[in-house]
Amino acid sequence: MAIKVVLFEDSKYTNFFPISRMRTVADIRTGRYTQKERATTILNCPVMVHSERGGFGDKIKLDKDTLFLNARVVNFDIIKEI
Repeated sequence: MAIKVVLFEDSKYTNFFPISRMRTVADIRTGRYTQKERATTILNCPVMVHSERGGFGDKIKLDKDTLFLNARVVNFDIIKEI
């Protein structure tokens, strides 16, 4: 079974207003990719998004092979090495 990665959005999503009013921090495009697309490419595994705000994020089924990362992480290459 492969590890599942979940990008979660914390209370600092308000620092990204007005962009984060309509999407999660993981779905904000910075350059060519969104954080979710960048994580999927670099970590080479499925990535889901979790948000406490209603109507945002994916339905997540938790299991023991789930890694939670803050959506504001800057460098996924460091995570890949771990």
